[in-house]
Amino acid sequence: MKRGEAKRLALLQATARLITEKGIAALTTREIAERAGSTERTLFKQFGSKEGLLTAVLDMVATTQVARSRFADLMTDPPLTLDAFEGWHRRLIAERLESPTTRSHVGRLFLMEIIQNEGFKMRYAETWRAGIWQPLVQCLDALKAAGEIADFADTRLLAHGFISLNLGYLLGRLQVAPQLDWDTERDAAGIAALFRRGIAPV
Repeated sequence: MKRGEAKRLALLQATARLITEKGIAALTTREIAERAGSTERTLFKQFGSKEGLLTAVLDMVATTQVARSRFADLMTDPPLTLDAFEGWHRRLIAERLESPTTRSHVGRLFLMEIIQNEGFKMRYAETWRAGIWQPLVQCLDALKAAGEIADFADTRLLAHGFISLNLGYLLGRLQVAPQLDWDTERDAAGIAALFRRGIAPV
């Protein structure tokens, strides 16, 4: 790794760690630079501003999360039956909730930015499309071709429903009403079973 790239990565990693430890409100560029073993001058040279640095951190988190998510399994080891898909779905939900990033300030910031920041959504769109949307639709297409999903079903509409159901659950649990009676195992089983019933042949 070239020296400039190494400095950039150190600043990104330091920022992510500090956000996870203490949130964004009290974060200063001086503290970030010190944690990275760098200088504020280098930080501004690399990212232009604190906001530019935060955006770069979110981009890094997005790319890493997609690459490490269970959606990658849909390409390498796709579920071939509804039983297998339901099991994959349950593991996906549990994995998202158990991920330190999801529960951290970085994860919550990411969720909020994907909802309200148009620029971030546009940058993230292609990563999301290639790493989440396309594998999901291809998996549902394969299940439909195998007779596991009703013939009349629109797999893209099903994929929309899948994303909405799971994202809505994550937002509700982590952001909107974290004080409610949430239970990962129970919730994952219930959500996966509900989706399965909705796509199974009649």
